[in-house]
Amino acid sequence: MSWLLYRIVRAVVATVEDFTSNAAKGKPIPQNLPPDLHWLWDGLSMYETVQQAERSASRNPRLGAFVAAVKLPDDGRFHVLRTTASEGHHTVWGIPGELLQCVIHIQPISRVPPLR
Repeated sequence: MSWLLYRIVRAVVATVEDFTSNAAKGKPIPQNLPPDLHWLWDGLSMYETVQQAERSASRNPRLGAFVAAVKLPDDGRFHVLRTTASEGHHTVWGIPGELLQCVIHIQPISRVPPLR
């Protein structure tokens, strides 16, 4: 079984950095992340649908303005686990360059103006 998941990225052309974990980037673990969940910091957040990724990006715009469709083969290179209470959220572990090679499409996040 392969996985089709969606990752928030910064530009229309994704980079290895978009697929590098916060831990690998040397970012400190947030103080509000419980110790029993520190292992998530080594993985990447991805979502089951474009809409779920867009909702996450709208809550946290610094993550990026694009969504990459990522088709992960079931060949043992990647580990995917359904994590957190966030709808459709998965954590993915793998080598950043290999994850980048699995991107099949990137689209801008649709920003719907607020109702007046």
